[in-house]
Amino acid sequence: MWEWVLAIWLMARLCRTTLRHPLVLVTGGGFWNLGVLLGICGILMGDSTGYHWLEFPSYAAWTLFVGYSLIASWAVLMFRFRRGDPIYITQWYLLAAFLWFPWMYLAAQTMLFIVPVQGVLQAAVNWWYANNLLFLWFGSLALGTAYYMIPKVIGRPVYSYHLAAIGFWTYAFFASWTGMQRLIDGPFPSLDDHRQHRSDDFVHHPSRHGWTESSHDHARVFSADALQPDTAFHRFWCDVLYRV
Repeated sequence: MWEWVLAIWLMARLCRTTLRHPLVLVTGGGFWNLGVLLGICGILMGDSTGYHWLEFPSYAAWTLFVGYSLIASWAVLMFRFRRGDPIYITQWYLLAAFLWFPWMYLAAQTMLFIVPVQGVLQAAVNWWYANNLLFLWFGSLALGTAYYMIPKVIGRPVYSYHLAAIGFWTYAFFASWTGMQRLIDGPFPSLDDHRQHRSDDFVHHPSRHGWTESSHDHARVFSADALQPDTAFHRFWCDVLYRV
């Protein structure tokens, strides 16, 4: 709960206003604690879902979602009634974290439990959520706190708000797409599977002059070599993913 306390304190301090609607905040915290208690009891009773960072059963998950929605609503209200027009970069990260978490939590719950996807997509959704929880929630709170604490400690303002804004939007657009590297060499389709499928198709269904028949080349326009993924590009892409 330390991240909640830190985010609430920073949001109230930077908005330069008194704590508005404290009952909403207290009610949200009550629902959140109740959800955590239900989740722990559910795991001890054997109701764990088995998904990484989503182990709480569904009856606890919905309680958590209601509690967090109330806390996020409070944050939006505080931001709405802030004093002063300039928005500090810390407020960007805090407000984004407050809004990102319910979106990704609801999306993961929907795709895994309400309208569950099939097969290896479950692993993809699970790691997409785990990655977003790490970067879009914890990472945003950490960066927002750093933008506030470091200038306070050294007694100097942020060097460039333009660079800070570029960093924020770059982080927002690209931070959530690195979770798939967890599935490398796992049960998830890759370029290696595509290449193996093409080679098997060529071995079992050869045709004249090196032209192959497949569902993607009915007119025999491309040769078998043209349909294979580029080996150098594939090796480079795997190296990049392994290092992310």
